[in-house]
Amino acid sequence: MTRRILAIILILFASFFLSSCEKGGVNGAVEPKAVVVKSEGNVRSVAVGKTLQLQATVYPEAASQTVVWSSNNNEIATVSQGGLVRGVRAGNVKITAKVSSASDYIYITVYEETVPTSSLEITGYEEIYVDEYVKLGYELTPENANENITWSVDDEEIAKIDQNGRLLGLKSGRVNVTAVSGETSDTVAVDIRARSGNPEGIFLKGREIMEAGEEQRLRVLTQPRSALNAALFASSDETVATVDEYGVVKAVGSGKATITATSKHGGGVAVLEIEVRDYRIDLTNWSETFKQVIVATANSVFGVANYQNVLTTGGNYQLQKMSIGSGVIYKVWFELADGSLVHDIEDLESFKDVKTYHYFLVTNKHVVKGSDALKIYLHDIDEEIPAELIQYDEKVDIAVVRFEHDRYLRPLKFADTSNLQSGEHVIALGNPSGFEYSSSATHGIISHPKRYIPDDTDGDGVNDWEPEYIQHDAAINPGNSGGPLLNLQGEIIGINTLKFASENIDNMGFSIPSHIVTHLLGYLENNQVPVRAVLGVTTYQVRDLLENPNPEYPVPEGITYGLFVISVVPGSKADEGGLQAGDIILKANSRELKKTLELRSELDKIIVGSGDQLILEVYRDGGTIEIILTY
Repeated sequence: MTRRILAIILILFASFFLSSCEKGGVNGAVEPKAVVVKSEGNVRSVAVGKTLQLQATVYPEAASQTVVWSSNNNEIATVSQGGLVRGVRAGNVKITAKVSSASDYIYITVYEETVPTSSLEITGYEEIYVDEYVKLGYELTPENANENITWSVDDEEIAKIDQNGRLLGLKSGRVNVTAVSGETSDTVAVDIRARSGNPEGIFLKGREIMEAGEEQRLRVLTQPRSALNAALFASSDETVATVDEYGVVKAVGSGKATITATSKHGGGVAVLEIEVRDYRIDLTNWSETFKQVIVATANSVFGVANYQNVLTTGGNYQLQKMSIGSGVIYKVWFELADGSLVHDIEDLESFKDVKTYHYFLVTNKHVVKGSDALKIYLHDIDEEIPAELIQYDEKVDIAVVRFEHDRYLRPLKFADTSNLQSGEHVIALGNPSGFEYSSSATHGIISHPKRYIPDDTDGDGVNDWEPEYIQHDAAINPGNSGGPLLNLQGEIIGINTLKFASENIDNMGFSIPSHIVTHLLGYLENNQVPVRAVLGVTTYQVRDLLENPNPEYPVPEGITYGLFVISVVPGSKADEGGLQAGDIILKANSRELKKTLELRSELDKIIVGSGDQLILEVYRDGGTIEIILTY
């Protein structure tokens, strides 16, 4: 029995309604249905005082191509009616191209341009002590020189240094510390001294929060800083945390434990209370498994509110919440009081050192698109806080948002989805129907690990994209968009984005697989929009040629699928790889090709400049050959 899918719903909860009815043109004119804005080279940034040219294409092409350009903040960037953006001051800005009721947006980052460094001088310490951390400084000329400094030492057995210039003495000796900025560098010698003398007092340094299974080594600080720091360690509760003779703490179980260090040299006693949070999932206790997953992940999934400027009756623009969705934290950076930026929690010595937590949250493009401002809803404190859209992808429904906060929120990890199977249990978290239902959890199974659904991503009425999804039956509703689909280890296997809905269909939800998401995050975090691969061929589907034979393009006996190459664009990737007219492309990266869209789908997974390969199995002259193209 054939069923017609009546609607594909992007699961976004909105405070307004969209009509799908087509509008007729005025006086016979063709009514614009969609606008697509592009930038030169897919660039999404411009320096202060510089320009970036945008282009707008209106669909259908018979409609007027004249658009009205506008900037939502002329103090950051202006845009001419020819689509030329000029940076005014550093910040983020939304540029809109509008014609009739159709519009599109592009988000541009304006930055202060730096100049090459002419001189670099390392400042700070000439000597430190074993097991002492110090931060070296530097002076650059001119003042607006590029501050991207690379640090290194010539002997990592004596000392190590991070990219913030924080130097840790490991054993006595001398190291040469080098800082490089562009083509300019400076090197200084730092002596690492052995400790000596009895301490007047000692202090313990370490992370105050740990997860069960983690380890960290505590450091004993002394007064004076050069004193001996050997100590005896003990834990108040070894069911929570243990500590060995070297000060290495292992988190064992949920609770709080006090670690005590007693100086071996008469410097007294120091204590550090450590809270252990146990997020491990017990898969042998089925009645508790789902509860444990939700407890471990709920405070990593938050609401995303899309605010847009709305014209009031008084003629002024006012921010109004237009829609909400969900998002999940997947990364945190720690800004320390000394200005250092730590990217890995294992390199963080103490949460007390943190000035600001910088969070990266992944959500759907359709949740944030069109926004003039974003806010993150923190359900545990019932508060919305400002956030910033970094960038979203043009094809995959993924966006990266950044926000700051003054407390630690746990990022979730992405799972390996290469071996997903139908029937595996999953949990969906999000904000269905509004923030008042935040942290709602639903349970289901993977219905199918890999589905492809054709999509028109540019509004021209032609499907140009066939993204991959995980099909599942965990209930998702408006407001779940951008929320995670989790496995029973509490890991992200996908980002929920849409569902099928009709009177005859129930529980058909779709999630963007984690391997596709993680492939894009590095680009979007850096305000880059990936450029997808192009092959450079014209093809016919073999099955179409079998149904309607064409003597110009004869299909060899025994070939029942594939794409018959009609022509190859000179100088294209296909031409460089040796594809020829008359070839039949049978497979792309092991995927059998029955439809042109399937080849396009494989190409769209490849990002130009990434080094990704497209491996083609090609039928030629009675046999098959392999052609490997690297992008």
